[in-house]
Amino acid sequence: MTIPTVPTDSTKKFFFIIGVIMMIYSCYKASNIYVDFTANGRTIDSLVTIRKAVAIKYREVSEAIPLWIADRNRMVDSMSRVYHRPKNEIFEQYFKFATGDSIMMGYKKTYMDEIKALTIPINKLGAYREFRKRLFKEQLAVITITFILGFILTVYGFRSWRNEEIIKDKILKRQLDLLNLEYEQKLNPKISDPTRYNRK
Repeated sequence: MTIPTVPTDSTKKFFFIIGVIMMIYSCYKASNIYVDFTANGRTIDSLVTIRKAVAIKYREVSEAIPLWIADRNRMVDSMSRVYHRPKNEIFEQYFKFATGDSIMMGYKKTYMDEIKALTIPINKLGAYREFRKRLFKEQLAVITITFILGFILTVYGFRSWRNEEIIKDKILKRQLDLLNLEYEQKLNPKISDPTRYNRK
């Protein structure tokens, strides 16, 4: 019995090839959707991590501003008592143009702008992720059906093709037995049992 060659010449072999292609395509499509979905999730996670770090800095600056103002006011009170001058004069002379307030407020604004800038792509990617999730659920049914049909066609085509090959092999074997019998009869005319090579 010979090993079957690549199916190219019968309907059963065609079913076999189509079934294999359908299964391969289903796996390829499912992997593409999964890779895209997970890559989108990793991007969101990294942006969220960055936003959390910026939010921590923003909170630290926001908490430091009142402390800075309280320290400054205590310094104004102390200087007012030492120099016997009104607090507003002390503030105008020594603290009005101090850079501490502007620097800290600048940091606060910068961090807030960064948080807003990160929130926009996070929201867009989140919406896209939800869209892909819904699309994946819809496509999953189609992919599953395609894979199952491909598997059925592959099994059906392969088994039917193999059965055809087995039947052909039996026919060829029977023909070969008959040829052997004819050859032996020519060599030995006494042989008269035409079924000796057909017995199982």
